[in-house]
Amino acid sequence: MEILSAVLEAQIQGIAPALPTAAVTTSLVALFLQQAMEKIDRLRRRASGLLHRLFCSRTRSAASPELYVDLAYKRICHGASYSLMDPSSSEVPVLDPLQQRPAWPPEAAGHLLGALRTIDPCEDYSCDKAAVEDEGNVFDALLPLLSCESYRPSLVRGIVVSLGGITEYTAKKARRAMLQYMQNSDSAASGKVCSQLLVLFDGIGTSKSDAEGKRLAAPLLTTIGIFLSSGCFPLDQAPRLMEKSVAAVSSSRDISRLRASISVFVGLLQWRGCLRRQALEVLLQFLGFSFPTVRQATARALYIRLLEETGAFDVGSDDDYCEVPEDALAEVLESMSTTPWGTDNDAALVDALQDVYQKLGLALPSGGRSMLASRRLKPTGEGKQKESNEYADLVREHHY
Repeated sequence: MEILSAVLEAQIQGIAPALPTAAVTTSLVALFLQQAMEKIDRLRRRASGLLHRLFCSRTRSAASPELYVDLAYKRICHGASYSLMDPSSSEVPVLDPLQQRPAWPPEAAGHLLGALRTIDPCEDYSCDKAAVEDEGNVFDALLPLLSCESYRPSLVRGIVVSLGGITEYTAKKARRAMLQYMQNSDSAASGKVCSQLLVLFDGIGTSKSDAEGKRLAAPLLTTIGIFLSSGCFPLDQAPRLMEKSVAAVSSSRDISRLRASISVFVGLLQWRGCLRRQALEVLLQFLGFSFPTVRQATARALYIRLLEETGAFDVGSDDDYCEVPEDALAEVLESMSTTPWGTDNDAALVDALQDVYQKLGLALPSGGRSMLASRRLKPTGEGKQKESNEYADLVREHHY
């Protein structure tokens, strides 16, 4: 980022090295915006600070880009400290960041300038500075840029990792800023953000070698679950969400991904018809999963969701009417709250699952990853031992 900021600085000054077009500059700025949204505090501060310097600095160093590159090299390879805000004592009056140059300004430069002016950047960029808690104003300042087509993919990709990550204070601030943006935006703007979230599913695989997919899958599912619970996800995109969510978990062995997807399927229960029926069937598959932690998380989330129902619960599809009476739903809740879903007693789990299916009026699964289906396919104890060993390997791998 330091070296790229030197290249962008050269575009403002109109000196070498010159980028070929403003489209390349726009792509580089988009990468900075993604890092300014991501979960690592120090990188987020650095990216937002460099962008602030490029667009909002009142004075501009007369130093050449080569000096920035040299300083970056010394910091990385030799631990030398310096400040990117003032790398040279020689300064010249600032150039207009919106002035036309061969490869400058990037797209929507006026919007960038307005957003970055509200950021209070960290002035000290020395390599030995202790990390401090991020003030969180970067999320508030930059999320309005989601309205810019060129920057939306990078911003969404970055905010998902922060919002759905495990760093609590970062996730909390990212969530507050994102939900505030979604709730204050019109349906068209919020719909574009949700469409971009669905695009991120295309880069998620299920193989162990898919490092980026593994990094992104659980935060993405967590983020969408929050959108669903907050009423920020539109109905017209829900069928695509169902399809992509099922594909993301259907053959996955990643416990974090599986658990994060539970909130998505629970959120999809809010819409009657095929969506509710499909989501419920997936959740019941999870309730009979071979991994105890997945069964327990599903039972807890589904129990809380069903408590919200008053009266009969409609679980029918568009062409198959099916309504669960209030007393039967109460019995389902009783069964879900009293069954020890983390037990190794398969017989007790199978009995409880069959009881839940019966009271909900749903047919037992003939395929999938539920123990009701695997019990038919693997009647001997060999399958059970294999699943047990597989779960033990996953626990060791993910440190659960």
